[in-house]
Amino acid sequence: MNNTIFDDVFRTMIEKMPYLAVPLINEVFHTSYPENVPIVQLRNEHQQENGEIITDSCLKIAGKLYHIE
Repeated sequence: MNNTIFDDVFRTMIEKMPYLAVPLINEVFHTSYPENVPIVQLRNEHQQENGEIITDSCLKIAGKLYHIE
């Protein structure tokens, strides 16, 4: 698994400070969720056929899924 410092920081942010994901989602996807909107963190590891493990972020906010790699 090839992680960069950015991957590690982003994963830490999502795990320990998920409220910071809302401003990011609002900015990137041009949404306007309030700061207190519930966030559901979904499965974030997938194993490819060659055995490589891919880690990303899948978030559910207000019934919509956001997949960020």
